[in-house]
Amino acid sequence: MSYPQADLIEALAKAKQGQLDQALMSRAIDALNTSKEMPVYNRLENAGTMARYVMTRLGELRATNAIPVLGDLLFVGHFEHAAATALGKMGSREAIPALLKRLDYAPTSEVLRALADIGDPSVCDTILEHLATYGEVLTYRALKTLTVLRDRRAIPILREHIKSGKECGDECGLLITFGDPLALEVMIDSFWKRVAGAKSGRCTPSITEAKGRKWTRATRKHCIELYMHELVEFVNKIPEDATECLPLLSQMDRFFVRRRLPPSVRQSARRAMNRIRNRKSK
Repeated sequence: MSYPQADLIEALAKAKQGQLDQALMSRAIDALNTSKEMPVYNRLENAGTMARYVMTRLGELRATNAIPVLGDLLFVGHFEHAAATALGKMGSREAIPALLKRLDYAPTSEVLRALADIGDPSVCDTILEHLATYGEVLTYRALKTLTVLRDRRAIPILREHIKSGKECGDECGLLITFGDPLALEVMIDSFWKRVAGAKSGRCTPSITEAKGRKWTRATRKHCIELYMHELVEFVNKIPEDATECLPLLSQMDRFFVRRRLPPSVRQSARRAMNRIRNRKSK
C-alpha cells in the first residue's frame, strides 16, 4: 500500500472518531500533498473519497497549516470542490489569495461559496470585475456572495435582473435583505397573481398531479396556504433598517384584513413594521 493511501486511511479512521490529532493531521496533509502528484492515485475511487473526506475534516478542524496544499488542490480536477469547501469552512483570510487565484483561472460555485463563508468584503472588487463573464448559475452564486458580504453594489444589479425579468435565481430574496422595497412590491404582486390563478384553477398543475386528483376546493386552499407561507418567510427576511418598506407593509396589513385571509401574513407584516419602528426609535 502506498504511503499517501496508508496515511489517508489512518486519517479517515481517526477523523470518523473525532481524533484527528496534530501529528496525524500533518501526515494527512503530507499525504494530500503527495497525492496531487500521482495521477493514478487520483483516479482511485476509494482513495479519492478518503482524500475528500480528510479535506472536509481538516476544514472543520480549522487546520490552517493545510491551506497551502488545499490551495494547490483547487487546481486538481478530482479535488477542487472539496478543497474549496474545506477552505471556506476554515474561515481564515489566509485562504483568500488561493481562492482568488482559482477564481481568476476558472470560477466555480464552491469557490464563491467559500469566499462568502470567510466573510472578507475585500474580495468583492474581484467578484464584480468578473461578474459579466459568468453564466446564469455563477452569476446568481456571485450575487449571493456579494449579498452575504453586504456589498451594496449588488443592489442595482439585482434590481436590473428583476425589472428585466432575467432572474438567475431568487434575486428578490437577495434584494430584500438590503431592505429594498422593489423586492417586496414584486413579491406581493406575484402572490396575488398566484392566488388568482389558484382560485381559477389555472396554475400549479404539479400539485394536482402529485395528489393524483382533480382541481378541488381543498387543492385550491392548499395552494393559497403554500403561497402565504412563502410570503411570510419572505417578509421575515426584511431587515430592521428597511424604512422604505414601511408603506408597503402598512398596505399589506390593511389589505389582508379587507380580503379576510388568514392572519399569518398580516401578523408577519406587523412584526416587520415593529422591528423597523423600534430600530428608528432607538
